[in-house]
Amino acid sequence: MSEFVEIINPRTMTAKLLLDGQVTAEYKVEQCDSCKLLLKFDSAGYQYSGLEKVLWICVNCRLTN
Repeated sequence: MSEFVEIINPRTMTAKLLLDGQVTAEYKVEQCDSCKLLLKFDSAGYQYSGLEKVLWICVNCRLTN
């Protein structure tokens, strides 16, 4: 039986997805400014004030608000 494991490094804000000990994906993570969870980053979550990025909101929080 295959087993997935996600390892998140909060210092570098990156994650590795492992399948049976082999790296299958590496990606950037961010902390949601609403729910405070570390989740896979998507640039659509940025909230702007003028041209400045001030908040990052995850897709789950964007859908519920």
